[in-house]
Amino acid sequence: MTARPPLVAGLPARRDPNMGPPPAMRPRTAAPSVPEPIPARRLDVSLKFTARPVGEVYTALAAAHGVTFEIDPAVDPLTTVSADLGGRNLKDAIAVVSRLAGHKVIRKDDGLYHVFPASGGEPMAEKPVHEEPLPAAAQAHP
Repeated sequence: MTARPPLVAGLPARRDPNMGPPPAMRPRTAAPSVPEPIPARRLDVSLKFTARPVGEVYTALAAAHGVTFEIDPAVDPLTTVSADLGGRNLKDAIAVVSRLAGHKVIRKDDGLYHVFPASGGEPMAEKPVHEEPLPAAAQAHP
């Protein structure tokens, strides 16, 4: 960094304002911290699932992390998923399960989550095509 000559003799050298703040005023950047995963509260609940119903997976996550899942009636709790959620924090575990099962999960309150289908159940924008029956004479080909 080069300094400009002083405006008046005896004053300190001028700084170029385009060079950013003076070195003493530059904010110090801390080393990026890597957040450690928050483990489950209850370690006696197994979080490894192989072809298990998603309702059972959400129940185990709720027990392990001390939260509640409200499952929408449109969600099929018997959809099977396979995942190893051990050592993951709750946010990551929910992301894995919801992606595998095709769900969306939103946090409604502290410790309360709502599970609903990611798609489907919406009303159709247009009515389905209805085919008219053919007359009996046109159906028979000799």
